[in-house]
Amino acid sequence: MMNLAECSPKCIQTKSSNLTGLENGDGQIIEMKYDFNRLVEKNYPETGTLNDVIYTYGSPSNSVNGTGRIVKVEQGDNFIEEQYEYDDMGNVIQEYKLIRI
Repeated sequence: MMNLAECSPKCIQTKSSNLTGLENGDGQIIEMKYDFNRLVEKNYPETGTLNDVIYTYGSPSNSVNGTGRIVKVEQGDNFIEEQYEYDDMGNVIQEYKLIRI
């Protein structure tokens, strides 16, 4: 894990210490968006939407014990999709991965 002091000035943070931007080697900023301190999106500027990632968290009524946990990860324009199901203790018991080519 990177010490944020080592990261500066190439990192951009919110007051709640969420990393909202990270400068890559080409000087472009990788953007990160949050909802209630949970990472919901990463945007990579140099690849368009090919490598962008969207995280979906389970709702309180989630039937696979995913409440508050990541239940879906999408990369690119529907290129890769991952879904997760959890047991009563919060352990991943099912993982589905779909890669469209």
